[in-house]
Amino acid sequence: MNGLYNVNQGNKTWLKKEVEDWKNQGIIDEYQAQKILSRYGLAETPPEPQKVAKEDESSRLITAISVLGAILAGIGVILFVASNWKKIPDFLKLMLLFVTAFGTYFAGWKLEFDTKSHPKLGHALLFLASIFVGATIFLTAQIFNVNANAHWLVLLWFLAISPFGYAFNSNHILGLNIFTSALWMILFISVTRRGMYLSTFETFMLYLLFGRVPIMQKVIYNPYFHKEC
Repeated sequence: MNGLYNVNQGNKTWLKKEVEDWKNQGIIDEYQAQKILSRYGLAETPPEPQKVAKEDESSRLITAISVLGAILAGIGVILFVASNWKKIPDFLKLMLLFVTAFGTYFAGWKLEFDTKSHPKLGHALLFLASIFVGATIFLTAQIFNVNANAHWLVLLWFLAISPFGYAFNSNHILGLNIFTSALWMILFISVTRRGMYLSTFETFMLYLLFGRVPIMQKVIYNPYFHKEC
């Protein structure tokens, strides 16, 4: 190594502190800071910014493929079970439904939050588990011949998965929440044959769902909006 790299321990400590200060003050960014430190053997050589961008694109593609795969896997499992549904004893049906839903949730949580070994796959499994919850509710009602309109089962599905969109910080589960809520409203209105006005409960559910969306937050929390109302 040439003289540029030969610095004693005291100078290394000083350099680390200076680089950290420069980064905090916005003089240099994270990539530049790592590049400087790597010249003196104080950090690993960072990847080029272009490579980082490519990795981000690859990460988004993996996420999209994982979610799509989860949806297709969920549909496949549901169709397979449905084709053999009458041959399975009721007790085994319930065990299969609940173990599948909770097991998929656990596997997704384990991969994304606990071990963090495969966060993309874990996220997809959490979304898949939320789909399984809906299948569990409808098939359980069928097993016990529950005389309930479909909109109540959809509402139960919505209520069952609504905390998970926030708990797991998952926009995909939140999207499923919005879908089930909209589906429930459509079915409820079609059954009751009433107008398109919203009840207090429906308004509250919309608040819970869309309160997280930035554009809706501006409307909901805008003082001018409340003043006009």
